[in-house]
Amino acid sequence: MDNMLVSLLAFILGAGVAAGLLITLQKQRQRAGEEILSMARQEAETLRKQALINAREEWLQKENRRKADLKQKEKKLQQKEQQLKSHEAEIRGSQKAVQDLEMELTLKAKMLDHKEEEQKSLKDELKERLGEVQQRLESISGLTMEEARHHVLDQAQQKYEREAAELAAEIRTQARENATREARETLITTIEKMAADSTSEATIKEVEIPNNRIKGMVIGREGRNIKSFEAITGTKIIVDETPDTIVISCFDPVRREIARQALDTLIKTRNFSPRTIQDAVTKATRTVENQMNEAAGKVLKDLHLNVHPDLKRMLGRLRFRTSYGQNVLDHSKEVARIAGSLAAELGLDVMLAKRAGLLHDVGKADSNGSDKSHVAIGVEVCKRVREHPIVINSVMAHHNEAPPIDPISELVTAADIISSSRPGVRRDSVDSYTKRVEMLEGIAGGFPGVHRVYALYAGREIRVVAESSRLDDVMSEKLSSDIAEKISQDMQFPGQIKVVVIRESRAMATAV
Repeated sequence: MDNMLVSLLAFILGAGVAAGLLITLQKQRQRAGEEILSMARQEAETLRKQALINAREEWLQKENRRKADLKQKEKKLQQKEQQLKSHEAEIRGSQKAVQDLEMELTLKAKMLDHKEEEQKSLKDELKERLGEVQQRLESISGLTMEEARHHVLDQAQQKYEREAAELAAEIRTQARENATREARETLITTIEKMAADSTSEATIKEVEIPNNRIKGMVIGREGRNIKSFEAITGTKIIVDETPDTIVISCFDPVRREIARQALDTLIKTRNFSPRTIQDAVTKATRTVENQMNEAAGKVLKDLHLNVHPDLKRMLGRLRFRTSYGQNVLDHSKEVARIAGSLAAELGLDVMLAKRAGLLHDVGKADSNGSDKSHVAIGVEVCKRVREHPIVINSVMAHHNEAPPIDPISELVTAADIISSSRPGVRRDSVDSYTKRVEMLEGIAGGFPGVHRVYALYAGREIRVVAESSRLDDVMSEKLSSDIAEKISQDMQFPGQIKVVVIRESRAMATAV
């Protein structure tokens, strides 16, 4: 019993001690929480105050910067205001200067008006006095003023015309001697190097046939074959009463050659139909294209030149183009060789001279059926393929469509004349030859003092018989120059024309 009481008391005492400890621990925790809360509040207040301080400092910095910017802008505005004030002062000064200048000009204008009136009155007075003097002179001399003026001018003209003719004759004689000597040496050296073929190739227009039976096959039933052939080739076939001959007519020499070869093939096979005509024309087209390409390639290889493919194609077409019976491709090759030789003698660019000489007539390849001249076509193509400017100028200058810009352009012109004016190289019709001779004689016969005119050497030289009573030796020299200049202006001709003026004075007496 006692033990139980002791245990109960011990339990109660332990429980009381535990409860006291719990109460004490709870109070300690409460005090610790209050201390932490107080410290947190103090720290929060410190952070709040620090944030306020930082914000105030940042606001002060921004405010200071804003004030500095305002001061800077205010300073700039003051400077601009000062500049505007100075500009206004300058403008006011300029306005005043302009006003002063206007006043000065007004005064000068008034003075000029006054002087003009004075000069006008003086001019009228001088005019009256000159009229009086003129009347006195006319009464004294017995000539009017116009007659006296013409008389003086005629005397002056005769005097100075003779002096000018004498001086021109002397200058021409000296220049001719020097130029002839140097030109002769250069040309002789050049021509010695040339071995050009002087034969010319005629355009083929006729095709021989074995018999009239073949001619009927060419025509076909109701003209079917010949119409088909003309439509495919773009040529005109003329079948007339001429035996064993068919004529092919076309402005385009390449088409004409294709038609000739195709017709030759059809005549050999004796098989005429629209299909065989088409096959023959196709084959002939390839053949002619190969011939043109080979001809152009051979010329370029011989001259050691390379050109744009478009220019090579045009050079090949010149294989079948003729001018006055002279093959244009052979002529172009010859001009290139002559121009190159002349350039070598004169120390110029030989390859450039050859190139310009070869391409000077390249426009003739596409000139048939075109409204443009062969010069315009050649210049257009050369510009398109970016040829050398001297080559383009040579194309234009050889027909006087532009002044030469380089000695090579003049060499090409000279080489063209040399090549085209060699005896036998070109053919001319009787009508054109007669017209040229008549025109030459008409031009020379139109000058005063000319008695007779004779055209010699196929129009390469004219001899003018002058009236010795009206012209002396000096004026005869001037007459030859005037006639040559007139011919150059009014006529177009290859090569050159020599003008020879002959003046003869005879004295006769009879002894009895």
